Amino acid sequence: MANGLIVCTEYTTHIITGTSPQALSKYLLSSNQGCLVHKTMQFISNSLVWLSHDGLCATTGTDIQVITRAKLGKLSFLYPTAAIVYDDVYYLAHQDGMFVADLRFGAVFYTLTGTADCFHVKNNTLYYGLDNKLYSLFGGSNNRKVSYRSPNYPDGAISTIKNYKTIYVYSSGDLTITIYIDGKRVTSDNLVVGMQEVHIPQQSRLGYYIGFEVAGIGELIELEYKVEGRQNGR
Repeated sequence: MANGLIVCTEYTTHIITGTSPQALSKYLLSSNQGCLVHKTMQFISNSLVWLSHDGLCATTGTDIQVITRAKLGKLSFLYPTAAIVYDDVYYLAHQDGMFVADLRFGAVFYTLTGTADCFHVKNNTLYYGLDNKLYSLFGGSNNRKVSYRSPNYPDGAISTIKNYKTIYVYSSGDLTITIYIDGKRVTSDNLVVGMQEVHIPQQSRLGYYIGFEVAGIGELIELEYKVEGRQNGR
């Protein structure tokens, strides 16, 4: 780091500052966020990112933030093997697949099937090694099926009950949308190309928050809904 040397144990992180052996000083940054595997440490812009027991951590040399906690809670992976940053996107390979953290436009997280023993970038192409063979990570010609689950949206105070009726969706490709109210699945529809109204069953419209899941091959261009207050006790 520009302001010092980051030193991690499994559970703690320190920064060492100073310009000579006689002037070195050690400061504790975190007593519970260490580094599980040194291979997970990578730079993104001016931040150092790595994997701890709680998830993906980041620091600029001061406070440590668990950047996956707000959206994913406590995060753990079996046998992390390699990591790399490519175009400001963090890729982490582990036993069951790849975890991807896209920090360019906020924090967006997703997974890829398949794993890797190592990563390498050459001529602006991202490669991964597996079983002594080298592959291009994005070298395929087929579109990959996507599955995205949104956060829960309370639309104001979470303690206020709302009335959800219609979801307006504009999309392309072959997608399915599933709607959740208070964490429970209330309806699922196959989307047509263009604009479509998705109607929530009347007996399932009341709730405190709403969420969405989209799966398939295509593009969700816009999603809009309006919240109505509960009226006349209904």
